[in-house]
Amino acid sequence: MQDALPNAAIVAMTACATGSNKGYDELYPELLNVVHESRHYAPLEDPLSVGLGEAKAKLNQLHLEMAQYQEVHVHHENQFVSVQRMHPVTRHGVLMVAHCAFRGAAEDSRFENPRLYGTMVHPEFAYRLRPDGDSAADPSDGFMHGLGSRLEKLDAPALFQRSDERGMYTELRLPKDFGPGSVLLVRTQLVDFKPNLDWKIRTGADDIAARLDLAALNVALYRCDAEERDTIGDGAYDVPGLGVLPYCGLQGWQTHLAHVIPNNDLGHPLCAHLRQGTWALDYVVRRLHAYGELYGGLALLAAWFEERWALVKRVPNFLLPRYFALTVHTAYCAL
Repeated sequence: MQDALPNAAIVAMTACATGSNKGYDELYPELLNVVHESRHYAPLEDPLSVGLGEAKAKLNQLHLEMAQYQEVHVHHENQFVSVQRMHPVTRHGVLMVAHCAFRGAAEDSRFENPRLYGTMVHPEFAYRLRPDGDSAADPSDGFMHGLGSRLEKLDAPALFQRSDERGMYTELRLPKDFGPGSVLLVRTQLVDFKPNLDWKIRTGADDIAARLDLAALNVALYRCDAEERDTIGDGAYDVPGLGVLPYCGLQGWQTHLAHVIPNNDLGHPLCAHLRQGTWALDYVVRRLHAYGELYGGLALLAAWFEERWALVKRVPNFLLPRYFALTVHTAYCAL
């Protein structure tokens, strides 16, 4: 029964149409048999005061507001599920953390406090669903009743603004009594984010590509590991958990991005590597500069990347895969 609230919260965070059966929010103990059921629905003076009502109304309202929040990231840790939705342009977002009531769920299940880099956080609400007896009324009175329960409001999560070598971040700590059957939601907003970053990344690549000859295009797009080592003394990039890229140029990255982008595969080893640091960004520029003396146009392409990487490096680490993919894909299509 307690898992009804975390389940409803996870459903509300999905980027699609949602709905539920009559009786779910009221915590009916079983699916109704609409053919043979003879009892009546219990009249409710305040439906929002029963079962999940109050929390479900807020979840549905948020689901409506998030219609344009197309970016979704899901994380599962022990008995916890967290889902973050974000608007692709304004970067407004909503983060939900649910402590699911799986079989054998424990009060003290481990959950690492989320660190939201470059992000301001504003609490929205937090609830916990607890059992309160077997049923709310006598089942023989001719009416259908949900399981006995109480919906508790929890304190807002503790928020701490700190910074480290990766920049400013907000650390979120779960409130007291955030046991099985609990959910919390907070709103997020990136700090110092440029809404026109997408437009900036997409400009200028075509003009530079038009100035490159076929030999320069070959260097920018391809070059295997052996060719690269013979020419500039460096090899193809090695992504931890993925291996050495098939090409040193942009085709090496695009080979994997061709899968990551359409599938929104943020769990891909390349995405995990990008969230850990900016080494891949530096590699792209470094090799183009190394070829700059041999192919003058590549120095211009390196400068194009440098200008965009300077902006991309300022976004929170969880957004690095998105803007890396956008930048590389833009240059790749132009070349």
